[in-house]
Amino acid sequence: MVSGLLMTLAAGREPPPVEHPADSLISRAQDEVSRRMEENLNATALARLMGVSREYLTRKFREQIAITPHEYIVRQKMLHACHLLKETTLSSKEVSTRLGYREPAHFTRTFKRVLQMTPRQFRSVGSIPQVL
Repeated sequence: MVSGLLMTLAAGREPPPVEHPADSLISRAQDEVSRRMEENLNATALARLMGVSREYLTRKFREQIAITPHEYIVRQKMLHACHLLKETTLSSKEVSTRLGYREPAHFTRTFKRVLQMTPRQFRSVGSIPQVL
C-alpha cells in the first residue's frame, strides 16, 4: 500500500522546469557584466566571452529582456556609477576610470544621456534609480 502511494505521488509530480539555453546564456552574460563592471567591456567582447557571435547575443538579449547587450552594459554601468557617486567621495573622473571609461567626458555624456543630468547634479539632487 505504501509503495503504491509513493508510485502514485511520483507519477503525479511535475518534471523539473528545463532551463532554455538562451535563458542560461543571458543569465551568464549578465553575471559576466557584473563581474567586469570596472573593465571597458563592450557587446563584442561580451559575445566573445560567451562563445557566441555578437549578432546572436544581441538577438537573444532582445528576445529575453528587450534591450541590446550594449544597452544592458551601459545601464548597469550607470547604475553602478549612481551608487559610487552617492556612497563615496570619488570624483566623477575617478568614477569614470573605475567603470572602464578611457575619457571622463564620454562617461559624463553617457551619464547625462541616460539619467538626464550630469554626475555632479546627480550627486547633489538625484536618487539612485531602482532600475534603469
